[in-house]
Amino acid sequence: MRDPYVVIEWSDRKSEAKGWLVIDSIRDEFAAGGLRMNVTVNREEVERLAQVMSYKYVAAEAEIGGAKGGIIYDYHKEDALEVMERYLEAMKPYLENGITVGADLGTRAEDVRRIKQKLGIEEKEPKTIRENPELAARSQEVIPKILKETVEGLDMDRFVTGYGVAVAADEGWKLTGGTPGAAVAIQGFGSVGGSAALWLEKLGYKVVAIADIKGMYYNEEGLDIRDLLDARNKLGEVDLDKMKSRCQVRDRDAWLDLDVDILIPAAVEDVITREAAETIKAGLIVEGANIPTTPEADEVIKQRGIHLVPDFIANLGSVCFFNSVESCKCEPTPQGVMDRLEDVIRRDVQKTFAYASEHGIYARDAAWILFKPEM
Repeated sequence: MRDPYVVIEWSDRKSEAKGWLVIDSIRDEFAAGGLRMNVTVNREEVERLAQVMSYKYVAAEAEIGGAKGGIIYDYHKEDALEVMERYLEAMKPYLENGITVGADLGTRAEDVRRIKQKLGIEEKEPKTIRENPELAARSQEVIPKILKETVEGLDMDRFVTGYGVAVAADEGWKLTGGTPGAAVAIQGFGSVGGSAALWLEKLGYKVVAIADIKGMYYNEEGLDIRDLLDARNKLGEVDLDKMKSRCQVRDRDAWLDLDVDILIPAAVEDVITREAAETIKAGLIVEGANIPTTPEADEVIKQRGIHLVPDFIANLGSVCFFNSVESCKCEPTPQGVMDRLEDVIRRDVQKTFAYASEHGIYARDAAWILFKPEM
């Protein structure tokens, strides 16, 4: 891992919260990434995530640098939004000069947007868009409009990343010779895990397990994903009292031990440890979350020959969505966005697996080579 370009550290004056804004690279006078809030956030994690964003933008065919924001604080606390507001206010000089942060773990897009508006933060677009009146006007007009659209009852910005994860899983499974109706286990049931599960079900996969912070929900014949979605609270956690279908409830970490075909970590970082990697039964891992695999576990997965679609390909849906609409790379409609995402992600997975096979190397190593950003 290389050193980041710039790191800004922040300490809250009204709570114990602490945070960072990490800029890994700048391209087209712009860098972007998510803002996460959790009690486990640390500087190294935010730096790793910012680097992943740099690679993700290359994989998404977007001329944008990578950045990331992180706040150490419990997002369940009543004053969490006030803490986020003070963080964003402190970062205002950077946010108004080419660096932008959106929603991530422990934060919601609508809250981030509302607080930025309240603080009067006027974020710059990438240089290419700023210098092209037509593109600038399109960005101002089209993005707010398409954000109001829904797919399968899910808001666009809460649907696209999970949709991309499902497409990546489908392409990876086909390329490894997988048969239809494969069994899938997913960790995380927020915007990414929820929409990934829904679309995998539509593609004919059998989602047998969903794990969230409260537990793992299991049905060997396949879960009723729509029922689970309808039973979610605003934090993406399943409320069992609202469920109509039947399922078993097990320990929340049991998803790692299941005998399934495809494993999708779609929640937090570093959940696949060395110990877990040694016993994983799945033939394909699709990283729906950012950095869900520890470096030590990655070595085990490599040695065991388990196929993998890395995070900066599998979950590039959101960044590809915004960039493609802004840059006129797709029709500004839900179907136009979905078609563009499918094209980019399937092509990236194909290139990665082909390069790995040709050179006899691990898929992640192949992707690091193929999508290395120009600094």
